[in-house]
Amino acid sequence: MTIVFFEITYPELQNYPVIRYGSEDGFYIDILAKIGTAFKYEDLKFEEINIEGHTIKIATADTLYKIEEKTFRAVDKNVLIFLKELIKKRKK
Repeated sequence: MTIVFFEITYPELQNYPVIRYGSEDGFYIDILAKIGTAFKYEDLKFEEINIEGHTIKIATADTLYKIEEKTFRAVDKNVLIFLKELIKKRKK
């Protein structure tokens, strides 16, 4: 397996509204530089997690569901099902 490391730079965030990062362990994260016109960053709810001494803000499952349900892409149907189940589990 070839592993490629690169730094995500500010110019890349200006050129691409979303950059998907995938780890060796199969974990993926989308880094959003632009979210379109349906939402504003200040309207998004987030949780803070600590990874190796760094505090990182991540969108809550409720927020992700609200964003994804408005995209109308077929690929998002599975994401919506997953998020709905996650939200149910967390409310128990």
